Amino acid sequence: MILVTGGSGFVGRALMRSLQRLDEPVCVMTRRPQSRSDAGVERRAGDLADPKSLSAALRDVRAVVHLAGALGGSAATLEAVNAVGAAAFARAAAQAGVARFVHVSSAGVYGDHIGTQLLTETAELRAASPYELSKLHGERAVARELSASATRWVTLRPAGVYGGGRPLTQDFLHEVRRRRWWIHLPPRVWLHPTHVSDVVQAIECALRVEQPNGEVFNIAGARALAFDEWIDEVARVLGVKARQFRVPPGTLTPAVQVVGRALRGLRLPVPPQLVRASTADISRMLDISKARNGLGFVPLPLEEALAETLRASE
Repeated sequence: MILVTGGSGFVGRALMRSLQRLDEPVCVMTRRPQSRSDAGVERRAGDLADPKSLSAALRDVRAVVHLAGALGGSAATLEAVNAVGAAAFARAAAQAGVARFVHVSSAGVYGDHIGTQLLTETAELRAASPYELSKLHGERAVARELSASATRWVTLRPAGVYGGGRPLTQDFLHEVRRRRWWIHLPPRVWLHPTHVSDVVQAIECALRVEQPNGEVFNIAGARALAFDEWIDEVARVLGVKARQFRVPPGTLTPAVQVVGRALRGLRLPVPPQLVRASTADISRMLDISKARNGLGFVPLPLEEALAETLRASE
């Protein structure tokens, strides 16, 4: 039996559809087991905020995929779900004798890196936002709970996930279709879009492959690109023209320096956005060679992933 948390989320729904094609039975842990579910999927009651509820949900489970998490809310809420809740679930899984634990984290734990380099799994972790910090704390909590247990575990760090049916993706498609002019201030941000099917494939590989225990794998799409290039690619698929203008790097540096000195003179913090404005390039691109070699992960070509997104959005 494979148990999935977060099965009602965007990635979770895609994963459940894919896992149902396997021979092994699949169940989903939820706080509302009486609600409507897909045919053939067992729903088990369990709440990350209630550790006592987790042991029953983990009964006769061989492997778990921990997808559940909070994307928004206060810092306290994010920490309670993404870190404290992850720790409680990992502890319960170890106590239940679960053989394999796949923890889905986020590439957000890397934060911003100056330059255009691909980030490997050993890159400095510069999580800054409350969400990024909560995911980083969740990774560390899971490692503490499972490192001395018999449960074999792996952490996946997917980059910006998109796909048809996700509200954020739908909004972006709408904006690219309707908007004709884009003005970009420094820095140039380098992204690594990841189609939802790539995340599903990576999870299934992690469930199947006998990887070293406690390893971390970056998961991302076949191509990394700058945000303006991403807009161009999406516009091409939509059959529209996106006219883009970029303010050259360094243009805002004198103004940023003046404002920065003024804020420091008033003993006020300098906002990170202000510091970024004087930076030429910010990288959030991932090196996925470890996942390719260690998990057999092969992401969809960007053109195919975008075409699938458009089909699923119509």
